[in-house]
Amino acid sequence: MRAEEGCLQYDLHRVVDDPDRFVLVELWSSREALAAHDVTAHMVAADATSPAFRAGAAQVIEVEAEPVA
Repeated sequence: MRAEEGCLQYDLHRVVDDPDRFVLVELWSSREALAAHDVTAHMVAADATSPAFRAGAAQVIEVEAEPVA
């Protein structure tokens, strides 16, 4: 994923004290770059197989990065 055009960050983290939960942090240069990523062959395939290993739907939280003063 990190090699895809527009991908600035793509990191998976395990939640402390809950080995079955993970947080995926993605940072993309634009919404268009993210939209292009979502329709790549590997993402379409991953979406098709993810119900086999997920307990439920992923929770997606969009945030806007703001400079810290």
